[in-house]
Amino acid sequence: MPPAITIDGEILTTLLQAFLDVFTLGIARLLPDARWILASLLMIELAVLGLWIAYGYHQNVAAALAEIGMKTAIYLLLITNWIPWTRALIKGFIAWGLLGSGNVMTEAQFSDPSQLAGFGIAAMALVYNRIFGYTGWDVLWNLPDILFTGFAASCCLVAFIILGIQVFLALLQFYGTSTATVVLIPWGMLKQTSFVAERAFAAIWAFAVKLLLLSLVAGAALPVMQKLSPATGVGMNFGQCVTLGIAGWAMVGAAFVVPKLAIGLLQGAPNLSSQDLSHFARATTQQITRLAYAMRAIARPNSPGMGAVTGRRRPI
Repeated sequence: MPPAITIDGEILTTLLQAFLDVFTLGIARLLPDARWILASLLMIELAVLGLWIAYGYHQNVAAALAEIGMKTAIYLLLITNWIPWTRALIKGFIAWGLLGSGNVMTEAQFSDPSQLAGFGIAAMALVYNRIFGYTGWDVLWNLPDILFTGFAASCCLVAFIILGIQVFLALLQFYGTSTATVVLIPWGMLKQTSFVAERAFAAIWAFAVKLLLLSLVAGAALPVMQKLSPATGVGMNFGQCVTLGIAGWAMVGAAFVVPKLAIGLLQGAPNLSSQDLSHFARATTQQITRLAYAMRAIARPNSPGMGAVTGRRRPI
């Protein structure tokens, strides 16, 4: 009997942790540059204010200095606490999504992409171990089970792996963006360059909303997945693999739709239904119409009424 098949589902968690270590050290390395940018922009702001005062265009000097001091303190606080505040932001948004789905999974479980991928790997490993356990004439007698169940199990396995990769990429995008934007935050000191900081804040907010929706979808679908998973160690048959595969690919589709939902929430527009669903509905209607005309033509090929309808042209 061949050895049991084992798949290391912890690779996604290992990669994510390696990236997080690099990103955390990256923020620490970029903090001196961010403070230097803030100090340079502060000098420019004070120099411009001095020119306005020298030429007599600014009267309330105390109020202007107080405003500059408050802005400097706020941006310095943001830069210094960027790591813990962004971590708290993402944990809070994920917790809200899981709370909305009923708290069936914890924040630590969702933040571990190997949990989702490992769910499908553990279920399909039982199927593979049973299939590859056939030897000799048993291979021929169980050839339909090997081919069809093996194919269904492979499709199901790919769906759960893609789902875990989607969570991995969403977390990676947030942490990577938070690392890169630490040097963009100080540019909000000047009105002329404030758009750079605004885009940085918008990017962080967009990825946080994306993870909120993704955690909501994952938490809502997890009870269904657990109900469909095998209760014993025998493995799943063809029908169970197909059912779990359909559910897995439905979750993959929802994971791909989540970014558009996040954009729609931030822009206040239903980006999902404006184009995707309308194109799908239009194409489906056209196919049904063509099929109906073809079936009617086949059923009544010599009908005079049909000829009159097809031969009649609309007047110009």
